[in-house]
Amino acid sequence: MPTIWPRLVVGWGLAILYGIVVMIIMIGSNPQKIDKTRHTILKFLAYYFARGILYAGGIIWIKTEKMVDEDYRKWLGPDWQPKWDGSATLVANHINGFFDVIATLMLFFPALVGKKSVADIPFIGTVGRVGDPILIDRMGTKEDKEAALRAIEARQRENEQTNRPSLIIFPEGCTTNGEYLIQFKRGPFNGLHSVQPFCLNYWTPNGYNA
Repeated sequence: MPTIWPRLVVGWGLAILYGIVVMIIMIGSNPQKIDKTRHTILKFLAYYFARGILYAGGIIWIKTEKMVDEDYRKWLGPDWQPKWDGSATLVANHINGFFDVIATLMLFFPALVGKKSVADIPFIGTVGRVGDPILIDRMGTKEDKEAALRAIEARQRENEQTNRPSLIIFPEGCTTNGEYLIQFKRGPFNGLHSVQPFCLNYWTPNGYNA
């Protein structure tokens, strides 16, 4: 407990510093169409800044495991062949609204699909707008939500055709206790484009597992 305030200062200090660095790097550039050099620099810096923020937040070890590639021909027919080795969209469970985003930023540097209000958070909003995110007004009209679905589908098609960075979507639509998955929203699946699922799991030595 005595270390919580220094860790908060370090964590938020790194987040603010990264936001400032992003603003400097993006001077004279369109956030919706980042050139390859800027994107490479931002991705490199994001990994180390995000790792530092997670460390300050108490996430010391990060382990990634890849499951064996599945043969989808048993569901899609014997003649099916994959046409692309990438993924238009990453989908994951949602346990912690802050750490989940930071972890995916470190591991994938994707384009965010999330709440419109995120863009209004100082520095965090600046980082979130990089890569042309799709921001959704949860209190919007039915027409607004349909427009968001069309925007997601259009980006998925573009990602598959141009190899742009994947979208990241937490299809549960809110955070959970990590013990169960709740019903997914249809956003990432509506257009039947490629998705790459992954699972976030947090563990502590005192037995907490989510």
